[in-house]
Amino acid sequence: MGYRQAMISDRREQSRELTEADVTDRLFRYLYGAWFPRVVRYLALPKNLFYSRLLHAEDIRLGSGNTIKGIKGLRIGRSFRALDQLWLASIECDRAGNRYEPSLTIGSNVVCGYGVHIAATNCVRIGNDVLVGSRVIITDHNHGVYRGVVQTSPGEPPADRPLTSDAETIVEDNVWIGDGVAILPGSWIGRGSVIGANSVVNCRIPSYCIAVGNPARPIKVFDFRSKSWVSAAEVPWSTSGGLSISMREVKGSEI
Repeated sequence: MGYRQAMISDRREQSRELTEADVTDRLFRYLYGAWFPRVVRYLALPKNLFYSRLLHAEDIRLGSGNTIKGIKGLRIGRSFRALDQLWLASIECDRAGNRYEPSLTIGSNVVCGYGVHIAATNCVRIGNDVLVGSRVIITDHNHGVYRGVVQTSPGEPPADRPLTSDAETIVEDNVWIGDGVAILPGSWIGRGSVIGANSVVNCRIPSYCIAVGNPARPIKVFDFRSKSWVSAAEVPWSTSGGLSISMREVKGSEI
């Protein structure tokens, strides 16, 4: 009889310990899900308010570890969102003392993931309602000159090479840029297009298409008649609803 009572007592004790562990786990999960985001949001309020006033932009929300340079040439629309390690640079002067007049414009309702790098020495323009994945770079310049009459020597340290400032990089409205994408100087991404993860854009990408690869090339296009994404190789682009340039022009417009 004593043995059975001991077993019952042990089971009750184990049940009590398990219950306490469950309660503790649920409590921490609740705090993490309900209260932790609020605390983070409240702590970020002064910084977000500061940048909203500084950039004359409404409702900016930024993560931690961000770098913003060149306020004079930077314009941001309303409801801009970015996670940690954002880098925005409107570059007015390089290490060699060369001066630039940059324009870096970001539209409204733009959302950026982690580690996004956007830099301009001349002109970078991002439209409205653009979604930018993590580890994306969007730039209009190179470190050094690699074409033309006077070119940069490989013996010169890359960080000391003059920046180029003769290109524009444009991302139109409603574009989705996947993780790890590089958008190089002179690129133009048309309205409503999708750039697949880890792609390298170095040309003009037409509107309403899905482009992937290095260099990025359209593989699908939205057919407004059938309201579906179809193979770019099978459908004439003139019937796909507003595409302004042909596949031949895309292939021939490399930077």
